[in-house]
Amino acid sequence: MLIAEYGIEGFAVVGNDFILSQSNVFDIAENIEGLELHWATLSRVDRVDDSVLAAMKKSGCYEVEYGVESGSQRILDAMDKRATIEQAKHALQATYDAGIKSKVFLVHGYPGEDDASTTETMRFLDEVGHLIERVSLFRFVPLPGTYVYNNPNEFGLRGLPGLPGWDNDWGRFHIHHNHHHWWGSEDDFENLTRSFWRLWEYVEARWPSKFDLQELPADQWGEQRQIITRANSTHATQPEEIENANRI
Repeated sequence: MLIAEYGIEGFAVVGNDFILSQSNVFDIAENIEGLELHWATLSRVDRVDDSVLAAMKKSGCYEVEYGVESGSQRILDAMDKRATIEQAKHALQATYDAGIKSKVFLVHGYPGEDDASTTETMRFLDEVGHLIERVSLFRFVPLPGTYVYNNPNEFGLRGLPGLPGWDNDWGRFHIHHNHHHWWGSEDDFENLTRSFWRLWEYVEARWPSKFDLQELPADQWGEQRQIITRANSTHATQPEEIENANRI
């Protein structure tokens, strides 16, 4: 009906639970195989295998978006992600081998993030970068309703209702270009910001955004850039392999 009445050529399944039931995926893939549609979906890295990806490819799937979040196992464990770096590598390789493109979502700045975990993420991307088509990088936000938000003292949060840094602005709880100070001391935040821009510059060098920073909504960008400018000398001390990756 959608093809006949609206002329659609494809669709996206916007939800990360589509592949939780592999039998459901096989059923849907079999039923849409002859429609010549192009479609994309999201998945956890531990939910795909060769047979699922083959069925998806045959039915027109052209991209799978993975919530990898971090290249540091320590950070994944802190997030209670219940996934491993090796599972992420396997999923990306299997997707590439199936002829499907991969997009990776990253979240930087979860409580405990530091220069070391940031470097781990960059090394991970350096290792699997040839398997990835697109990368979206976000900064950590304790969204209302999440475990982190509901247990702020466990994570040393600030900027939430009833905590230091709260300014009565509920508009600060958004995921796009969010550079608010959510945890740790001022020094922690400055170090975290420096690490974020180091990772951002690496990602932009390999998977450039469609928009310049100047085109994005203003949200402490000036303040953030001042921090990274002051930290430029530290940026030059990163490991040799990451320096080389930055030039790719």
